[in-house]
Amino acid sequence: MSEVAFSLERKLEINKAQVRSWQHQSLVTDKTKFECLDPKCKIPMSCACWEEGTHKREPYFYPTFKKEHPHVFGCNYASPKEIKEAITKEVEQAFESQQKRTEIVLGNPKSFSTTTGTSTTASDSTASDGNDDKSKTKSIRTQVTEMEHMEQSTWYRNLASFVSMYYDEKINNLSPITLRLSFDKRDNFDVSQLTGARTQSSFSRFFHEITTSNVPLDELHIFFGKAKIIKLNNNGLCKIIFTNKPFIKLLFNVKHIPSNINIKKYIGTKNNLEKLPELVVYFEGALSFIDQFKKDGTTYPQLTAIPLTKEFYRSLYFEKI
Repeated sequence: MSEVAFSLERKLEINKAQVRSWQHQSLVTDKTKFECLDPKCKIPMSCACWEEGTHKREPYFYPTFKKEHPHVFGCNYASPKEIKEAITKEVEQAFESQQKRTEIVLGNPKSFSTTTGTSTTASDSTASDGNDDKSKTKSIRTQVTEMEHMEQSTWYRNLASFVSMYYDEKINNLSPITLRLSFDKRDNFDVSQLTGARTQSSFSRFFHEITTSNVPLDELHIFFGKAKIIKLNNNGLCKIIFTNKPFIKLLFNVKHIPSNINIKKYIGTKNNLEKLPELVVYFEGALSFIDQFKKDGTTYPQLTAIPLTKEFYRSLYFEKI
C-alpha cells in the first residue's frame, strides 16, 4: 500500500490526494495504469477505491500482481508488511521449486521493466479493448505469467529472501542453485577479476560466515556475521565493524538506506562502541585487497568489501539478534 505512484497516462508522479481531482479532469481514466515510483522497482500498481461513488475511503495504490511481482528489495515505497509478505512468498516458491526440481536462479535486483519487458507493454495492450477492469487485470496477469514460464526456472532477486531461504528448515541448502549475477562496473576497481558470479552453487556454498578463519578473496558470496555500526561523519558515512574481523573496510551511507529499513537506531560512534547493540549483517559481494594511501604517500593493502551493486544499500541486509 502506497500513497504515491507514477501515472503511466500522464507520465507524472501522483499522490492519493490528487486522484479524485485528476479523475474529474479526465487526466487519469484507468486504475491499472500506474507503477511504483522507485526507479529501481517500477512494478505495476493499481489504484484502490477508484470509483468515487461507491468508496468513501481515500484512494491509495497497491501492487497489481502482489504475489508474482512484489516490490524489489530496497524499494523506497514498500511497506514493512509488503516486504514481509514478499519474503514469505519467495521462500515458499523456492521450496516448491526444489520439490519440482525446477531450477532456482539468483539474479541481480532489477526493476520490473528490465525483467519482463516493460511494465507499460502489458497495460497498454488492454487499455482500449472496451472490457471492464477485471478483464483488463486478468489479461495483464495472463501475459506476465506466460512470459515468466517461457523458461523452466524460477528467478529470485531479493537479498532478504536469499537469507530467509538459507535459514528455512524446508529448504535443502545442499541442493544446486544457479548464480546469474553480475557486479556493477566501478570507476576505481576492475570487477572482471572477481569470480563466482555466474556458476552452479548451493546455498551452503554461497553463504560464508565472515568471522571464520579463511575468508575467500575475489569471489562472490553472501558474507555474514555479528557486527556493530558506527558513524564516521555528519554526511551519513558509516562503517560496519565485524566481530573478530574489524580490519575489513565496509562502508555505506545511511542516508541512502530506504526509510522502511529501520537501521539508524543501531548506529553509534566509536566512543560508545562497547555499548552498541550487535546485529547480524549480510553483505552480498566480494572481499578484495585494495591499496590504500597513507598520509606520506605510500600505500598498504586493505581488505575491502566490493558490493554487488553500486547502490551499496542494495547489497546489505540487517537482522536483530
